[in-house]
Amino acid sequence: GNIMTTTLTIIMFIMSTTGTVMKQTTETRLKSPSQCIAVQDKIIQKQHPANVRLVSVICSTTGKI
Repeated sequence: GNIMTTTLTIIMFIMSTTGTVMKQTTETRLKSPSQCIAVQDKIIQKQHPANVRLVSVICSTTGKI
């Protein structure tokens, strides 16, 4: 059976107006590795606000095909 999970992990630093830096990690579960790569590309190419710094955008697939 297909028991694979593909997770997109985004880590970014967000700077507040007071100068405090916050680390934000979001994990999104996606249907397939190819879908994950497509979303990953969009996020990397997107224009982010000046106070946002993208640290990493990682696709990881676990399980068996």
